[in-house]
Amino acid sequence: MNIPVSEFFKNQLHAQVILPMSWAKVDANDLKDYSLHNLNIFNVWQSQTEHPVQHSDSPDKNTPEIIRIEHKLDLVINLFQQFLSQQQDTKLTLTTVLVSVSGIRWLISDKALQLGETLLILLSLEASPLPVYLHAKVIEIEVCHGGVLCTARFLEQSEKINELMDRWIFKLHRREISNLRHR
Repeated sequence: MNIPVSEFFKNQLHAQVILPMSWAKVDANDLKDYSLHNLNIFNVWQSQTEHPVQHSDSPDKNTPEIIRIEHKLDLVINLFQQFLSQQQDTKLTLTTVLVSVSGIRWLISDKALQLGETLLILLSLEASPLPVYLHAKVIEIEVCHGGVLCTARFLEQSEKINELMDRWIFKLHRREISNLRHR
């Protein structure tokens, strides 16, 4: 399924990918803060996609590779603790999405959403056992032959999460271009 690019995405870096995803309507006045959770998920993703550090024969205990391994272990422990403490069993469905740092667009089966509604969107990054939790507001509903295209703008995130999300989108975009070249 090809998701058409709306005006919202035209002047920003975006990628079309198939990701495990789910969404639910939430009360705009009762939004939970998922910043720390999302930061941990993006940090784990980033540590998995980094290039390995060159090994050294230095007897110093604070070599870059040891510091990097300790950092990864801390991330894994944090992620594992979050995984164990997660109360709800959230089912994610593989969905074709158009995603950018500022929003997301995907196809739903019926007109279950209205303009202005607030959503909690769960997106799973590659190789992450837990999804990121992103609040968004529905800004466009477009009926098409296969269902309804929904566009939602992400609500304000921290600068650090925006930066990590930008890196993630950039990698997705690069992979998308690479795949197009190899067809």
